Amino acid sequence: MKKHRLLYSSTLVAILMSAAIAGIAAESPLRGDDYVKPLEYRNKHLGPGAEYHYYLLKSAFGAPQSISIVILDWAKDWRAGLHFCGEKRRPTSVQAKKINAEVAVNGTYFAFSNPPRAVLQLRIDGKTLFPAGKRIGAGFFYFNPGEFPKISAECPPEDQYQNILQSYPLLVADGKPTNVYPKQGRNPRTILGVTADKKLVIAVVDGRAKEAAGLTFRQAADLMVNLGCTDALNLDGGGSSTLYLEGRGVVNHPCDNKKFDNAGERPVNDIVYFVRD
Repeated sequence: MKKHRLLYSSTLVAILMSAAIAGIAAESPLRGDDYVKPLEYRNKHLGPGAEYHYYLLKSAFGAPQSISIVILDWAKDWRAGLHFCGEKRRPTSVQAKKINAEVAVNGTYFAFSNPPRAVLQLRIDGKTLFPAGKRIGAGFFYFNPGEFPKISAECPPEDQYQNILQSYPLLVADGKPTNVYPKQGRNPRTILGVTADKKLVIAVVDGRAKEAAGLTFRQAADLMVNLGCTDALNLDGGGSSTLYLEGRGVVNHPCDNKKFDNAGERPVNDIVYFVRD
């Protein structure tokens, strides 16, 4: 009898594990063997047209990874915005709370100067705060109020778009990696992508920790292609990489404190945020 109970218990455990893995595969926006058996996986519906996914992976892209993903369905009345910190750089979460953002990430590259200054183009609500810069492989994230954002290599006309953020490199164009990337190793990444069916994809990859190695630019491009993006733009990374969710705070592991926790935010120049109408 004891032998049968043990056999039954083992079978039940196997069935439950298979069901759990199948559930992850069904819900996960990432496809491939690296993502089927994560050390930790969480997904949350953030409201109409909004999903949050978190993966802690023993090995993806040949190393441990910690990846946070948010997918926003533009058909559910989401809109984008850009916010500049003003006279003093402030963490992404502080800026996001100030403007009641529902989802926010750090923005483009900036100089460690006083007063705060972006090193690439930043235009907000029809006012150009900083002009376009020259960077090999640069791209633009741009939109008018209420419109689905666009990502491209071409600098958009200022007289046609009220909001423009320039960053680099452009990772994906027309569904394929651009392969025009500065030489750089694994690092934390903040990435914005768009899909053909008007979904905005945010990926924040942790790094500089034993739990999370981070990604190269090419690996980041492959990640966004896996997520179905037709176009994707890398934003400022490293210690700046931060994902904020209203009601949950910082959900990734910013590395500026050299710890694998949620408390290592770096004060940044600007943020990209999203709210529902």
